[in-house]
Amino acid sequence: MSTIDFYYMPGSPPCAFLELTGAALGIAHRFRYHCKELRRNETLQEDFIKINPQHTVPVIIDDGFTLWESRAICKYLVAKYGKEEHKTLYPADIKTRAIIDQRLDFDLGTLYARFYEYYYWQLIDGSPLNEVRFKLVQEALGFLNSFLEGNKFAVGSNMTLADLNLAVTIEIMRISNVSVQQYPNIVRWFELVKRTAPKFEEVMQKYGKEHNEVVDFYLEATVFQRAEQEQLQNQLNIKMCCITIDNSKMTIDYYCMDGSPPCAVVTLTVTALGIEAIVKQRLVDEMNNEHLKEEFLKINPQHTAPAIVDDGFALSESRAIVKYLAAKYGNNKYYPQDVKTRALVDQRLDFDIGTLYPKLIDIYYSKILKKPLTEDQLKKMDDALSVLNMYLKENKFVVGAEATLADFSLGVTVALMEAFEINIKKYTNVVRWLALVKSSLPKFEETITETTNDIKEFLETMSKPQ
Repeated sequence: MSTIDFYYMPGSPPCAFLELTGAALGIAHRFRYHCKELRRNETLQEDFIKINPQHTVPVIIDDGFTLWESRAICKYLVAKYGKEEHKTLYPADIKTRAIIDQRLDFDLGTLYARFYEYYYWQLIDGSPLNEVRFKLVQEALGFLNSFLEGNKFAVGSNMTLADLNLAVTIEIMRISNVSVQQYPNIVRWFELVKRTAPKFEEVMQKYGKEHNEVVDFYLEATVFQRAEQEQLQNQLNIKMCCITIDNSKMTIDYYCMDGSPPCAVVTLTVTALGIEAIVKQRLVDEMNNEHLKEEFLKINPQHTAPAIVDDGFALSESRAIVKYLAAKYGNNKYYPQDVKTRALVDQRLDFDIGTLYPKLIDIYYSKILKKPLTEDQLKKMDDALSVLNMYLKENKFVVGAEATLADFSLGVTVALMEAFEINIKKYTNVVRWLALVKSSLPKFEETITETTNDIKEFLETMSKPQ
């Protein structure tokens, strides 16, 4: 029986998600555990960086195939090891899978990210818990409560990877004294997941205990110790854009916002898939609060863009949308069906949403506030671009010899960084790849130019006296 090397960190929510997925698939006995202790900087050791240059956990090595980013790993494990009774965790049905992707991206980019910003920042610089950040957490919980209205689980009547992922976040919130009692749908759903997910209480009791021990350690540490041991990475709330598809009329009503990078990713995908002829663009004017109107909230209660409605099927989160479009309209072009290749595409997309793209948001905020990026922000941007540079060391595109959705997403992020005068010349692999992306992807430069101009116009408007 083959083993799967599982590199984990005590108390890590993403590692708990992976362990629950292993339990649900009945493959936990295959895991060979390798503990990487945050408090001893073990993820920065040379042998681990050779495995994962991003030096994050979890990481798996399965018969020589290395993969990180928990959501990408769990999708891969279902695809490779899932038996018939496990297929409901990540079904082949295009629409169901798309909603699961949306929920997973919602957790990564909004729910978990906002909790991270609220709770873990105190461990980094000793600052008190922030009421403004807490209200953003509450707003995200409200979104989740809306998603669960009329649904037994996060996506329909069966437990999926989205439930395992979201339930870990809710449990970590709970043990961190963030109450969800005012959200009745969450309370009902969470109790159901606890009863349904194999070994949920056992796994979360272990990770919860370890999580609190890590938190206590950092709260007790001196500022100097925290500075030396800090491995937590800042994640910012990510704003998206919205698409609506009406198959019965063979048109796609595309609701988008000017200057939105996620909308640029969807626009590029629509163009590359050759489905522009059935796309009808409809602008959502955020400045006039059109995203808060009742008719739009019915499409996406999170009131972000993009989102799609395809013959009554609604979907938000740009990366979930482009996967869906590639599957339905492109015969999986740009999103290969090979299990390992798709896992790497998922990992690169998660790297963008969770690591690189938030650095672009830092640039926006610095422009709005008319303040230069801090040394810490520049260092984190350098770290993220260096990781991307390593990904591209032996690859023509981000994943191998052909362009994938990962190139669309990361290409938009890096091109906009460059447009806002971030010098990327020292990242030679990135420079070579970006030039290839610009020349290979249809209307890439045109889309980036339009997005850049819209952003600059917005920034000028924001800088004017109100």
